[in-house]
Amino acid sequence: MDNKKKNIHYKSSQGQTSKKFNDIYMQASKEHKTNNMKNIRRVKRKKRKLLRVVCIISVIIALLIGGAVSAFLYYFGDLKTDTDFTKVPQDLGLTSADRINNDVVNIALFGIDKRANEKVGRSDTVMVLSLDGVHKKIKLTSILRDSRVNIDGHGKDKLCHAYAYDGPELAVKTLNKNFNLDIMNYVTVDFSQMVNVINAVGGVDIELTNAEAKAANGLIASTKELDSGGIPYFKGKTKVMHLDGAQAVAYARIRKIDSETKRAERQQKVMHALLEKVQGMSVLEYPNFIKQVLPLVQTSLNYNDILGFIPFMASGKPTMETYKVPDANDPKVKGGMIDGVWYWSYNISDYAKKLHNFIYNS
Repeated sequence: MDNKKKNIHYKSSQGQTSKKFNDIYMQASKEHKTNNMKNIRRVKRKKRKLLRVVCIISVIIALLIGGAVSAFLYYFGDLKTDTDFTKVPQDLGLTSADRINNDVVNIALFGIDKRANEKVGRSDTVMVLSLDGVHKKIKLTSILRDSRVNIDGHGKDKLCHAYAYDGPELAVKTLNKNFNLDIMNYVTVDFSQMVNVINAVGGVDIELTNAEAKAANGLIASTKELDSGGIPYFKGKTKVMHLDGAQAVAYARIRKIDSETKRAERQQKVMHALLEKVQGMSVLEYPNFIKQVLPLVQTSLNYNDILGFIPFMASGKPTMETYKVPDANDPKVKGGMIDGVWYWSYNISDYAKKLHNFIYNS
């Protein structure tokens, strides 16, 4: 074969090879495009499916959150936190921002016996509620209302007057500065509302004497708590009686048959019995109790604070201990008139140390 024919044959062969290659390339490209389209459609289907799942989950979460919010507002919506109450430690008489003991939370409790013409009223009852999370203890300290203490801007005066001068902020500050405490929150209950608080737990069981029953009945009649019957008299020196709200508050108000220290003891007995009833509730009962009680109190506590106490109350029954400041049997404690006003006078610094020992030591 001559060279010319060879060249023609080579070009023909080359053309056929190139055509075959092009056909293969085109087929591969077509298959690749097809596969790409399938993959794109598959990805789109997965995205649409994922989007539907996300939408369904979002709706379910929204419903759950909506239900939870509704339930939360139903039970806690009546909480009226005192937003004017300062949370600055130095403004409340603390020397630093640190708590004395982070395992113990102290809350001031004030019982106000407000007269019809009074806007604030004096704190007839002054207590410190201490929650010891480590030792599972509730400690309740009564500080006698007539204690002679230093009140900022007013000099030496009765402890109960601090609340009347400038409300709970000055009252808490007075407790912190005189007794070196670290109180950052308070709860105030008017005696008229305390009736409903006690009724919310179904009443309390109190051991009392006939003399106390008679005095309480006189107070029930004078305050026109006609919806409450009198406390029945009984044989014997004392008897445990089931008291409703009006009866229990009247019992706690008794002051003329004995002494101020005995009155403080009665108040402690009522608070002790009330806390025992709350402790005896199941976790499921707390929400309804909270719903009944929140509208009756004034407090600096917020939602998170209150919710934070539920595990403490629900995780096993804490033991309860009580203490009084001052001890009326202490020979260094004197009760009497100073400048025409009756006071309990005692060494505040000494009793601050005793109070610390009671609250912070196990």
